[in-house]
Amino acid sequence: MRLHAAVLVLALVGIARSAAADPPSGYKCGPGGRAGTGDCKCPGGKVASRDADNWAVCTPKPPPAATACLAAHKGKHNVVVDATPQDGTLYIGDKTCGAVGKIPWRGKLAPGPVQIIVERQGYEPLAKEIVVDRRYKQTFSVVLVRTNAGTLEVRADADKNVTGAAVTVDGKPVGSAPLSTVLPGGTHQVVVTQTGFDPFTQSVDIRDSLSVSVLPILRPMTVARGKLVVTSDADGSEVFVDGTSRGAPPVVLADIAPGSHTVEVRRPSATTWKQTVTVTANQQTLVQAQLAGTIPKTGKVRITSKVAGARAFVDGAEVGATPVEVELGPGDHFVEVKAAGYRQRTERFTIAGGDTLAVDLDPDKDVATTGKLRIFSAIDGATVSIDGKLVGKAPVQLDLAPGTHTIVLERAGYKRYETKVELAVGETQTVRAAMSK
Repeated sequence: MRLHAAVLVLALVGIARSAAADPPSGYKCGPGGRAGTGDCKCPGGKVASRDADNWAVCTPKPPPAATACLAAHKGKHNVVVDATPQDGTLYIGDKTCGAVGKIPWRGKLAPGPVQIIVERQGYEPLAKEIVVDRRYKQTFSVVLVRTNAGTLEVRADADKNVTGAAVTVDGKPVGSAPLSTVLPGGTHQVVVTQTGFDPFTQSVDIRDSLSVSVLPILRPMTVARGKLVVTSDADGSEVFVDGTSRGAPPVVLADIAPGSHTVEVRRPSATTWKQTVTVTANQQTLVQAQLAGTIPKTGKVRITSKVAGARAFVDGAEVGATPVEVELGPGDHFVEVKAAGYRQRTERFTIAGGDTLAVDLDPDKDVATTGKLRIFSAIDGATVSIDGKLVGKAPVQLDLAPGTHTIVLERAGYKRYETKVELAVGETQTVRAAMSK
C-alpha cells in the first residue's frame, strides 16, 4: 500500500513538471519569480499578462469596453442620440477618439455598454454610459445644463510692459499676462502688477459663454504724496511755499512731495510768519500762521488837493489844510475837501490796520445847489431812511435838497432812532445816531 502511494506521488510530480514545460498555469513576477510564491502582483494601473516566452509581465490596464472608440462599437442595431438643446457635438468612447457628428446623431452599434459625451458651447459637457439592446431600436436623450461661465483674456497688445505681469482675480493669482482663463459668471476684480509700475485694476462683468478682453496699460510707479494746508488769522495775507507764491489763504496743496518745506505768510505792515514743516506721505499737514498780533492797530491816510488853501475833513472833523496825513482806526471813513468858491468834494474809503492810503481830492468849482448829509451809527448794520425812503446802511453820505429832512435808523434788537435836520445850500451836516436796546 505504501509502495502504491509513493508511485502515485512521483507520478503527480512528473505530471506537474511536464505541465510546466507547456503553457504554465502560474506566472513569474519579474526576474526569477514564479507562481505560487504569494507575491505575484502588478502595480496599480497595470494587469498581469504573458510575454512571448509565456512568462508573466505587467501591462497597462485596458480601458473599459464602454470607453472604446466608435470602431469597436460598430454593429447592426439602430441607435439615436439626441439632446436638449440640439446642435451639440457627440463623442463615442472618449474625446481622444474624435467627434462622430452633431446632435441628433443616428448610427448602428453593437449590443452592450457604450460611453457617449455631448458638448455644446455655453453648456456643461455631459458624459453618460448607455446600454445598447439587441432587441429593438433605441433613442437616448440627454438634457444639457447651461453653464454660467465665461472667458477672461488679459492681453499685452496695448503695453509691452504687461508681458509677464502677475494677474490676480478677486485676490487670487491666475497666472502671468498675457493669459486666458475661465471664470464663473458675475463681476470680478482684475489686478495686474509689474515691478516698477503702479497696479492696474479693472472690474469685468463675465457673462455666460462670452469672452471679455482686458488691455492693461501700466504707468510707472509714482512716489506717494502728501497734503499741505496753510491758513492765516490776518486778511490780505499771501502764502509762499519754498519761495513760490501760492495765493491767499487758505491754501490747499493736495499733491506735494514728502519731506521738509519752508512756509511763509506775508502781509503788508505785518511781520512775515515763517516756519519749516515736514510733510508725510499720505497724510495731511496743517499750518496755521499767526500774523494778526503783529499788525498795527491803526492806518494812515494822506489827503492832497490841487486847489490852494483847500482844507480836509475826515468823518466831519477838520484835520487841516492839504496836504495832510491822518492816523485812523480800521473801517469805513469819509474824507472831504473844501475851499472858498468851490463846492466841497467827498470820498468814502476803507482802511485796515497798518494800511497807508493816498487820497487826492479836488473840490468842484460849480456853484452849490444842495446840501450834504452824513449819517453815522455806533451800531453796525443799522438801516437808514430819509424822508421815508431807504437809502442804505450806516455810514451813508448823500446830497440833499435844502430844507427839513427826517432821518430814521433801525436795527433788529434796538430802539428806533429818529431825528430831523434843517439843511441849507452848500451846507454839510453830520448825524451820529446813538441807538439803544
